[in-house]
Amino acid sequence: MPKRTAPRNGPGSNGRSSCCSTLTRNSTKHSAPILTAIAFIIWWEGRGSKAHQFLELALDAEPAYRLARLTDQMIGSGMVAGWNMDKDGAYRPWGLEAS
Repeated sequence: MPKRTAPRNGPGSNGRSSCCSTLTRNSTKHSAPILTAIAFIIWWEGRGSKAHQFLELALDAEPAYRLARLTDQMIGSGMVAGWNMDKDGAYRPWGLEAS
């Protein structure tokens, strides 16, 4: 089986900053999808606890939002991205974010 490594061109900071920009332009009522996307990006980077915090915000905004519930269950069960299980292939921020 080939070794899994984190994609270099993944969602990372560009996706997160786009989502944050969109979040600031929307009402709290419609923030659950954006918060869920931010949570998924943060989980993808290997930070499950921080992702869970964003999912809590998403579920506070819209308790019935199913994608947030499913993502929270996935993270709560301990699932991690395959590349984050290998220290050599795990996600590492590039550029200014790395310091």
